[in-house]
Amino acid sequence: MRNNNKEIIRRLSRNSLKNNRMRNLFAIVAIALTSLLFTSLFTLGSGMVQITEEQTMRQIGTKAHGGFKAVTQAEYETLVADPLVKDYGYDIFIGIARNKKLAKRQTEIRYMQPYNLKFGFMKLKEGALPEEENEVVLDTIVLDLLQIPHKVGEEVRLQFDFLGKEYDKKFILSGWYQGDPVMGASGVYISEDFLKELKKGRTDEEIRERYKEYPTQSGEGLYQVNVMFKNSRNIEKNMRQVLKDSNLRLDDTHIGINWAYLTEKISDIDITSVIMLAVALFVMLLTGFLIIFNIFHISILNDIRFYGLLKTIGTTKKQIKALVLRQAFILSLFGIPIGLFCGFLIGKIMMPALFKVTNGISTIGFALKANPYIFLFGGIFSLFTVLISCRKPSKIAGGISPVEALKFTEDSKTKGKGKKTTSGAKISRMAYTNLVRNRKKTAIVIVSLSLSVILLTEVVTFIKSFSLNDYLESMLTGDAMIFSADMIQYGPNLKLSEEFYQSALRQDGVKTGNLLYHDYGELNHTLSEEGYKQFKKLYQENKLDIREYNKEEAEETAAENKPISEQRFAYDEELLKNLRILEGTFDLEKFRTGNYVLVTPLLDNTDSYYHPGDIITLNFADSDPGYKDIKDSEGNIISKELIYTHQKEYEVMAVADLPYSMTEKRFALNALTTILPKEELLKMDGLAEPFGASFQVEDEKEASFVKFLDSYTTQIDPNMAYQSKESLRGEFTSMMSVITLVGCALAFVIAIIGVLNFINTMLTSAITRKREFAMLQSIGMTDKQLKKLLLYEGFYYILFTAAISMIVGSFLSLTLIRAFNHIAAYFSYHFTIVPFIVTIPAFIVIALGVPFITYQYIRKYSIVERLREE
Repeated sequence: MRNNNKEIIRRLSRNSLKNNRMRNLFAIVAIALTSLLFTSLFTLGSGMVQITEEQTMRQIGTKAHGGFKAVTQAEYETLVADPLVKDYGYDIFIGIARNKKLAKRQTEIRYMQPYNLKFGFMKLKEGALPEEENEVVLDTIVLDLLQIPHKVGEEVRLQFDFLGKEYDKKFILSGWYQGDPVMGASGVYISEDFLKELKKGRTDEEIRERYKEYPTQSGEGLYQVNVMFKNSRNIEKNMRQVLKDSNLRLDDTHIGINWAYLTEKISDIDITSVIMLAVALFVMLLTGFLIIFNIFHISILNDIRFYGLLKTIGTTKKQIKALVLRQAFILSLFGIPIGLFCGFLIGKIMMPALFKVTNGISTIGFALKANPYIFLFGGIFSLFTVLISCRKPSKIAGGISPVEALKFTEDSKTKGKGKKTTSGAKISRMAYTNLVRNRKKTAIVIVSLSLSVILLTEVVTFIKSFSLNDYLESMLTGDAMIFSADMIQYGPNLKLSEEFYQSALRQDGVKTGNLLYHDYGELNHTLSEEGYKQFKKLYQENKLDIREYNKEEAEETAAENKPISEQRFAYDEELLKNLRILEGTFDLEKFRTGNYVLVTPLLDNTDSYYHPGDIITLNFADSDPGYKDIKDSEGNIISKELIYTHQKEYEVMAVADLPYSMTEKRFALNALTTILPKEELLKMDGLAEPFGASFQVEDEKEASFVKFLDSYTTQIDPNMAYQSKESLRGEFTSMMSVITLVGCALAFVIAIIGVLNFINTMLTSAITRKREFAMLQSIGMTDKQLKKLLLYEGFYYILFTAAISMIVGSFLSLTLIRAFNHIAAYFSYHFTIVPFIVTIPAFIVIALGVPFITYQYIRKYSIVERLREE
């Protein structure tokens, strides 16, 4: 027979909440902390996505989904007429400014359609877009390099090439905007009148013919079209569809994809990052579950007679479960919003510190957007945690019968028989027995407390295992290094200035200066038979770095031994000692003969195409090389290929690990990297040149040497740059500070949750056992013994926490953290017990303090009053 007592259930739920104020307070705090953990994680994740997308867009220079490069006006009009294109604009590339003062900063001269500005990041600080033929707009970076005040009306002189003709023209500054160091280039914008003057009647078709002949000249004079689709999903697919629909004779080289949109990079997400995120979510879910479950579980056990009585008046199992879940939901309405607000605030505060040391991330001008998904996912995960935590307690409340409820005691389900003893009832043994009466509740408290200690252990071990010296060795060769500024800006000219090198070598305190050499051409290498077998093996085993843009190339190499890229280096002999030999042996005397070569393993891999004893053939070109045209199936020139003039066979002496600091800091995927003797490279290779130099400096002169380098690169030759130990020390310290901040903050929040769980357990356990304690006191237990009993219980909790934390923390440290030895070049695992030494004494203080408070609460009631309680 069905009943309709929903209003009664709601009233019972409200009254039950009123009668459990302490439980409610603990539950709201626990729910808020759980929500805080989730929200702060999602805030940091959302912030990382936002700033990564924005920075990538700034590097690319546009917010548009994609672009069509080097097209004519007619082609532009055809492309943007496609129904897939929802918005569009264009600019026209003119050339690169050739002013000597701008050599350190690539400065691109363009005509910008005013409407196209909405796709970029240029916002005028003063003035207006150019209208007259002699007007121009520049950014503050270019103005500073040209030493021109940020003031409209100033004279600007620019030197550039356009369609094979050199220009040296004076302009008037019509406006300026804030330069962005994240962008790989600065933009200079001319007027439409000057664009017409430059073209001088030449049609787009004529300019296109010239572009086919010189395809590397960035499509100067042609349209660069920015397009937007309905959304950022399937950008590449949409771009190709528009190209197909247009029926234009354009190939893939005319397509540009804005890889800033993460929907286009979802397939490239690092599996390690996914696993780390999943682990973080699991830890937070587990932490929240432990405390919320324990709070409601204890509450249900305390009120079990109440739920049994409800059964006698017709309340069904389903209604009692609904009553409990309704209480949890009401408490969540208070706790979750608090956690969402505090979590977002904490995430926003922590984000600048986190991004400060994230490689390549700049937060200039970035403002975190309060993405609704942060609060949506934070709320959903928090509510999900509450619901699964209350599932078992509600089931217990709904499943108990009235008779069982009246007979129920906290240890009614304890398994096993009590042990007989002849040594009397020891207080310590009684305390231990009290804990094992409800093993589940005790286990939850211990695990909850242990989580924070374990997490702190892993964080501290992780931090202490990073070696500053190893980091410096990985990032820097010697005490300081000099190189071309293009190495930082990813520009084309990496040649080291001979004047800069000689000036640095003459500085007081310099002990040695050693040069690093490379081949600056775009080299190709045809693998030998053995190398080709190894390539196919690595390809089949998925050990190559295959991305969307190099997938076809890798497939062709695996199928028909298509040439792969090669990077070629040589060093002064003093630097060769920094190589770490992985296979074979290094014999300097034999290496000097010029008949041997060293190879390096693949990037982020220990495998190599060649092994000691293999014979390989290297290609060389003259200092004034020729190029041959590479055409597509329709005869269009799509690229130029270097013409080699001679070859030579070498024997592989060894496979060597090459420090990052001794490279160009840029890599071709799956390329062969070779190291030749310096004399051999300079003799055979017409494209060899020094790209860097390493210096050893006396300790007391290091500061003055760095001062000289800074002065030279800012005042004498801004084309050059440098790196020193001091700057790297600052980066390292900052990186460690952020890891410490994030890790310890998370451990601290989890520790608070664990302590709350412990306090709630101790207080509620003592309150529910008031009558039991009164009975013990009525047969002779003294106040002192009762206090001792409670202290022992608290002490056992901490003892078990310390044991589990030590065992599990040590195991994870020795396995998970130690594995980073093979991931980070500057990571050297060191076990530490500092977290145990710091946290366990703090927990002991809490373990002694809470029982004392509990004891004071019990003392407020007389033995008779407690014995009369039901």
